[in-house]
Amino acid sequence: MADFSGRVVVVTGGARGIGLATAEAFAAAAATVIVWDKDAGGVERAAGGIEWRQVDVLDVESLRHAADQVLERHGQVDVLINNAGVNFGDQSATGISDPTWELILDTNLKGTVNAVRALSPAMVRRQRGRIINTSSILARFPLPGLGAYAAAKAAVAALTGAWARELGPHGITVNAVAPGFIDTPLNAGWPEELVQAVVRRTPVGRQGRSGEVACVHLFLASDEAAFINGAVVPVDGGLTL
Repeated sequence: MADFSGRVVVVTGGARGIGLATAEAFAAAAATVIVWDKDAGGVERAAGGIEWRQVDVLDVESLRHAADQVLERHGQVDVLINNAGVNFGDQSATGISDPTWELILDTNLKGTVNAVRALSPAMVRRQRGRIINTSSILARFPLPGLGAYAAAKAAVAALTGAWARELGPHGITVNAVAPGFIDTPLNAGWPEELVQAVVRRTPVGRQGRSGEVACVHLFLASDEAAFINGAVVPVDGGLTL
């Protein structure tokens, strides 16, 4: 495991699922980890040894204040994991409501933009950093009824490439992970028959685990991944082959 001693890592949406597994993995690798999550209950239930802040990535002022706190307390930020996201409701062409569309697009896409705007200037000043966004295999292979989520995650993938070009000259790499079907609370409401259908199509024959995505986050944040920039890495057990 890479040693992240002296590194400061911010994880958005880190109170459960992939975000929590990622926060715990970085903490185990000796990083200073700060989790931003709007769910105070989730933050309280999460494991100790990590700094927790109740932050909504859609509240720009709250986000900027949280960023200032990180910089005042630690003097730097080395890694930003943009994990906050939602996926819910009727997203069909004929049935999606304005509130559903707006919340899915805002949380997954605007929330990512807001976090990067809050923390990337500090990385530019230090001429180093890692930004890792969360896309999805649905960005390339959308499913019926999940159009808003797929659109948001496709936009995140596009921004990842644009930011990689912009920030690469400043010593900052920008990559994304594209999880497949991972066993997380976000996916807990899927019908069992759909889960089994996806598992049957996955070459490794099972759902993914949050920790398996967290391992990819650690690698992309490490010094060994310094020449990887603008990539969207699928973590899907071969589902999209």
